Amino acid sequence: MNYLEAGRTPTAFISSEDSKDEILLKVKYVRAQQDSPEFGTTFDGIDQSVDVAMSTLVLRAQPEPVIAIYDFLMTTFVPKKQPALPTPALEKGLQVAPQQQQASTERIRVRVKLESVQGAPRAADSVVLLFMNFPVILLNASRAIATLNLSTADVALLIRGEALLVTARLGNLTFADNSNAQFKHPALKEILSIEGSNFADFSYETFDPTEETFPGINSKVVLHAGSIKLNFLEQPLHDLYEFLLKLAKLKGLYDAAAEVAVQSASGIQRMQFDISVKTPIVVFPTEPSTTEDALVLKLGEIIAKNQYQGDECKIQASLRGIRLTSHTYPDGQLNRLKMIDDVEITANVTQTSNIDHIAKPTFPEIQVCIV
Repeated sequence: MNYLEAGRTPTAFISSEDSKDEILLKVKYVRAQQDSPEFGTTFDGIDQSVDVAMSTLVLRAQPEPVIAIYDFLMTTFVPKKQPALPTPALEKGLQVAPQQQQASTERIRVRVKLESVQGAPRAADSVVLLFMNFPVILLNASRAIATLNLSTADVALLIRGEALLVTARLGNLTFADNSNAQFKHPALKEILSIEGSNFADFSYETFDPTEETFPGINSKVVLHAGSIKLNFLEQPLHDLYEFLLKLAKLKGLYDAAAEVAVQSASGIQRMQFDISVKTPIVVFPTEPSTTEDALVLKLGEIIAKNQYQGDECKIQASLRGIRLTSHTYPDGQLNRLKMIDDVEITANVTQTSNIDHIAKPTFPEIQVCIV
């Protein structure tokens, strides 16, 4: 897919790898009847399942094409809401409620995988992640400023009546500088990298309050991320900042989405979360072009979770193992100097609702304890 501008050379926006034997897109759709004897075994109790496998794609993201294509998709394919008109069936008073109730009990699963072009495609139902290369090249004024690479991705969506479950697993991720800047250490060209095999495991789930197994919460968010390493470099981060400023033209779209989110937030009363991020690392080089000296800040493991007990919501958040180290190379050998070591901060928050302020006038709604 090329982006065309008057008086300019076409910009390659989306392309695939040059491989004639590779399947670019593979879609598998299965629909099962609930009265089938193999419904619970072969089909895992899923009424409809859609499996999508994609091979390597290269995305060249430039602010102008991104905005133009997004506007084209929203204008062309997203229908405007029309006022509901009475149907003949409703006018005649026909009974359609049982059929709607039957449809709401169906389970629909959608799964998207990104496959590698370097190996034979595996079954779409396999739970093993498939290696791939999904580069996103950021362009500003037709100049490449950075490249985002994602090695693996597996996203699944399960719909069951009013309940929703979204799970995602992202593999190794790197964000590299594409400018002409030269650094003393080649590793500084990676602005963002992951220490470990997986970047993040994410899940978002909503619950139907009419079900017997309703846990007492409306939604649940779980995020487990690996250690993220950020090289704080002035020029690459400045180029990225300019890129994001151009994308600020989408502010009107974001405001509209935020308004919808605010209107629907009243229906979400209780959200449970469990967040864990392993030791984010920030490197501050002193003079990256001539020396490898740097300050290394390890924020420690970030943990945040909450739990509901009656009218109380207890939140626990902590930073464990905060360290600040100076790395110098006076004689070509690494010399480490610990400036801050093993600092731990823990915060316990208790939020109480439905307080009788007449009987308990001094009882606080929020209690915070920091250790």
